[in-house]
Amino acid sequence: MKNTFDILIIGGGASGIIAALSAKESAPNADIAIAEKLSRVGKKILATGNGRCNISNYNIGVSKYHGENTKFVMSAFSILSLEKTLCFFSRLGIITREESEGKIFPCSGQASAVLDLLRLKLASCNIPEITDFEAVGIKNKNVEYSVLSKSGDVITAKCVIICAGGMAGPQFGTDGSAYKLFEKTGHTKTAVYPALTRLKSTSPYAKSLQGIKFDGKATLSADGKTVRSEQGEILFTDYGLSGPPILQLSGEAIAALNHNKKPIISLDLMPDKSVEEITNTIKALAKINSDMPLEFFFSGLMNKQIGKALVKAAELGKLTDRAGALSDRKISQVVALIKSWGFEISGHTGWRDAQVTAGGIKTSEFFPSSMESRICKNLFAAGEILDIYGDCGGYNLQWAWSSGYVAGKSAAERLKNE
Repeated sequence: MKNTFDILIIGGGASGIIAALSAKESAPNADIAIAEKLSRVGKKILATGNGRCNISNYNIGVSKYHGENTKFVMSAFSILSLEKTLCFFSRLGIITREESEGKIFPCSGQASAVLDLLRLKLASCNIPEITDFEAVGIKNKNVEYSVLSKSGDVITAKCVIICAGGMAGPQFGTDGSAYKLFEKTGHTKTAVYPALTRLKSTSPYAKSLQGIKFDGKATLSADGKTVRSEQGEILFTDYGLSGPPILQLSGEAIAALNHNKKPIISLDLMPDKSVEEITNTIKALAKINSDMPLEFFFSGLMNKQIGKALVKAAELGKLTDRAGALSDRKISQVVALIKSWGFEISGHTGWRDAQVTAGGIKTSEFFPSSMESRICKNLFAAGEILDIYGDCGGYNLQWAWSSGYVAGKSAAERLKNE
């Protein structure tokens, strides 16, 4: 195995692969390699977008990102914009299409096809993939870095780009061990926790409704203060709540738990209807169907099982009680629950289920226009290892593409200047 390169990229995920290609584009004669912990590169790419690879999103903007300094993403997005990203993939032979909420997918609908074409480009650029190389140490000596693997192998390089991810999805090789590489070079890490993941709830109703989906609105509050709302398909599970809106809120919910706050997600079961509209509808139905048991009364408005749970949660009476007996007070109680049904959040389902990591290496220790460390010359970072993460819908891959591209280009330019 060759062990000396001009540029070494640690981590063969989305940001690592594009960093290598960007560096080669800027410095065609440079010796560039990717060192990957697993037996193959791009394993996490295969899982993105439920195996379809949600490449990006037409609604890219700072408001879609989270971290201590979300404006950090702006420089990378100005250098590799969405338009330039799509041009890059078009040159690879990947044609894209827009789906709901601005999501961008390859027309093939296959993440494997995206990875195949990225690897084909790596091969045509003579960029080797050094697999089964778990980096555990890094030293800077005589303007050159030495990277030590767990098995004792050493690779030296003039520039190093660390793109080894965070802690989300350890089955893809991202178990947080890469943070130690930066910490050994004097960098600092913020608190890390799962984001874009499923949430556990103490409510008994979630388990009783497991497997049932509905289109609704979820609002997160922490210690009584509203944090954020998301709308879409929500899923009840045996442990709590899931679905895109829940995943979007999960980072802030877990952050609240970590700060000893009380996070509650309130579900609006009928977000397109006002309190008045629902109240009038229920009163009219109760009058028309006065002899109908409460067990079936809400079946015309929503899922039957949700309706039965509401009867119990709103304390309307027994399931065998008749709708005609509903008082105005009880109707107000159930309408209030339909519009804001609170589920206290008690935790999450673990790192394996998380799509991304919240927190990471401090962005204040890097130049946003180059992704180079302010502490260590010729050391760069990109992707999830930094304290930046995006919402669901292609935002995290766009950050990986843009930050990786900038890091690769900057490393190549540093190489040429020296």
